[in-house]
Amino acid sequence: MAIKDHITSRYGEEGCLIEADWSSLEIVVWAFLNQDPTLLKLIRSGQDMHRYVGAGVLGCKPEEVTAEQRTLLKPANFTLIYGGTAWNLVQKDGLEPEFADRVYESFWKMFPVARLWSDNLLFSLDANASSPDEYGNMTSWYRGLTGRKLWFKNYPTKISKFCSDNRIYTMKGFKYSEGMNYKVQSFATADIHMIALGLLWREAIKHRDKFLLVNTVHDSVLIDCRREYKDMCCNTVKNKLECVMDVLKDKFNIDFDLPLRVDLKVGESWGSTRDYD
Repeated sequence: MAIKDHITSRYGEEGCLIEADWSSLEIVVWAFLNQDPTLLKLIRSGQDMHRYVGAGVLGCKPEEVTAEQRTLLKPANFTLIYGGTAWNLVQKDGLEPEFADRVYESFWKMFPVARLWSDNLLFSLDANASSPDEYGNMTSWYRGLTGRKLWFKNYPTKISKFCSDNRIYTMKGFKYSEGMNYKVQSFATADIHMIALGLLWREAIKHRDKFLLVNTVHDSVLIDCRREYKDMCCNTVKNKLECVMDVLKDKFNIDFDLPLRVDLKVGESWGSTRDYD
């Protein structure tokens, strides 16, 4: 029995747990940041990026990619988004070396503007680097869209050249996976999700007799709700979280023009939640 199966409503049989989870938040944010035309088209048309990549790798149509093939490639896609190499696809995601090479090459051929954005991001770390100390240690930084300033350390023994088959460390030793990961994660889960959670909290305190916020994990929220208010709670949660785009525009002048959608699940326990329509 999983741990989540033991987490149930405080209201007993009269209650239920609701999980609100952003749909593909990191991919949508990644596309918004890099403005790759293919990615933007996929997201605006509601297509599944993982099936699209699978089709390119396997040489078939997206609808012909099986659920098993999609499951295999989904973690590999995130590995590449966050600066991984074909070697990481083998070591981390368990792909065969030859297949990993094909996934790596196919992925970046599909999204060349995203590749250019990623490289420019890493070049900026080298450009912003401090002077090295006697041990070759340096720091660098870049600023996120909301003004958050992110700092990085270099790895003096890992300095490498920019080339197509060696995208691990920059010329001054900053790590690809850190530079690419932090840019997306900081905006997706540290900015968008936290701002949206603040909107939800301000509304939730008006309805403490109906539902309570329990926890947030990465980009999801867990709510404990009296069963009779389930529909009301689901509508409130979805509407408040998805209003985050208005705040981005009002407070930070960010025109987030891609869809941000929240999916809802309801169940007797956290482990038994199922899709709510």
